[in-house]
Amino acid sequence: MKEIYTWVDWFSELCQKIANEDSGDLVKKAKLVPWSTKPSTDESEDIVSLLRFGDKNIDPFSFIYFLASRNNWPSVRKQVYPAIKRIFNLSVSDIPLDIADFWVFPTPQPRGGVLFHGGDTSNPNVLWNLFRQVVRDPVNISENDFKKALKIKNVGVGKLTQALYLISPHYFSQ
Repeated sequence: MKEIYTWVDWFSELCQKIANEDSGDLVKKAKLVPWSTKPSTDESEDIVSLLRFGDKNIDPFSFIYFLASRNNWPSVRKQVYPAIKRIFNLSVSDIPLDIADFWVFPTPQPRGGVLFHGGDTSNPNVLWNLFRQVVRDPVNISENDFKKALKIKNVGVGKLTQALYLISPHYFSQ
């Protein structure tokens, strides 16, 4: 039973590492992850949505929510999650990739909008500020930053709260 909660420490450590780095580090690391199991014959082909809109639009909320969306397919999660652990140098236990019950955390729809930015029109600083507030101990969320995040195109209460729960499950499960 304990294994189904391994994701909590795993995501918590990942988010802490992301919060302690700058946005450029997240961009570099996001590009190292083998997000797709399909071989690409053309660089413009099969660009995952996280990377499609340029470096400035790789924000921590989009990264975490997109990562959560990669758990729907066993072949993808067996490739992505160990790579994330290696790339981010996580010290937590390995995630039990074969236990179906493990994947009980909030998961975006496979074809749903998993990105938190509004394309080229958004300001990633809003999302970085909110992310760091949520990862901080104790959590101290600015109402103004929360409202700004909700005003971003394609971000609603459900999507934002799912991501917040993934980022800080201990705080948001109280």
